[in-house]
Amino acid sequence: MFVAVSMQKLQQAGWQLGLRFDPLIYQDDYRQHYTHLFEQVFSQLHIDQLHSVSLGPFRLPLDYFRNIVRLYPDEPLIADSFSENGGMVSYPEELEHEMSDFCTRELLKHVPEALLFPCKLAA
Repeated sequence: MFVAVSMQKLQQAGWQLGLRFDPLIYQDDYRQHYTHLFEQVFSQLHIDQLHSVSLGPFRLPLDYFRNIVRLYPDEPLIADSFSENGGMVSYPEELEHEMSDFCTRELLKHVPEALLFPCKLAA
């Protein structure tokens, strides 16, 4: 995994890393994929040299999302059902919470809670 090697080199040079798992992207087997991703990443890094870890849901400003749909109408990523809330487009609230809760639980298997900063849409 090239990214992990680069992150390892940064840690060896004394840098603290901030990891950003954002945006969370849905697919039917997302649990398996995110579990595997987190296992890969955290098996290669020193937890004591992490500054922070964050995760956040997929979200885009409504106008930006409309432009993407217009430019890429056949893109699978935007074929899912999305919700609009306060000018932002994201997955339906129930799915967003399900994914965020799952990924939070998985991340807490690898990092202390004090390092984890979940990003959420404003209600």
